[in-house]
Amino acid sequence: MKLDARNVSKIFKKIKEKGILANPINAKAKRMPPIELLESDDFIDKIKYYRLLNGWNRFELSRNAGICQRSYDRYEKKELEIQDWRMAEKLLIALKIEDKVDMPPQFKIKKKYPMDKILNIIKQYGKKEFSRRTGIAETTINTWFCKGAPNQLANTMYKKMVKLFDEDNIEYND
Repeated sequence: MKLDARNVSKIFKKIKEKGILANPINAKAKRMPPIELLESDDFIDKIKYYRLLNGWNRFELSRNAGICQRSYDRYEKKELEIQDWRMAEKLLIALKIEDKVDMPPQFKIKKKYPMDKILNIIKQYGKKEFSRRTGIAETTINTWFCKGAPNQLANTMYKKMVKLFDEDNIEYND
C-alpha cells in the first residue's frame, strides 16, 4: 500500500488539532528505491535496490562488504561486471539479503565447480560435444587443458554453461 506523505501529514495535523496526541510524533520519510531495480534480471540492480533501501551510499556498502569502493562504483555504474562469486556473496551478506536475492547461476557454477571440476565435466562430454552444447569454441576449450591455463574463466564462459547445466540437470546450487 502506498501512502502520499501529504495526506498522512494532514491526518496527523487533524489528530493534533483535536488534542488526541499528548506527545508529538516524529517520523522520518524514507524514499523507496525504484521497483524496476528489484525487478531487473541484473544482479547489480538488485544490490543497488537494497543498498538504497538500507539508506546506504556506495561507500558504506563497499566498506561493509569489505570490497574496494572504486570497484563497487564501477560495478554499479555497469562499467565493470562482477567476475568473482566471492564478491557477489560479500554484497549479499553485507546487505543481509542472502534469502531474498539469488546469486546469478554463473556464480553458483563458479563456486561449486572450480576449473579442475569444469575440466572433468568437459572430459565426460568430450570437447566436441561440450563445445557444440555450450557454444564455446573447441579451440578455446583446448586452451583450458594446456599448461598455464587460467584458474578461473570469465563470466561469459560460465553463462554459456548455464544452459547445458540446466538441460542436463547438473546440480550447481548449494
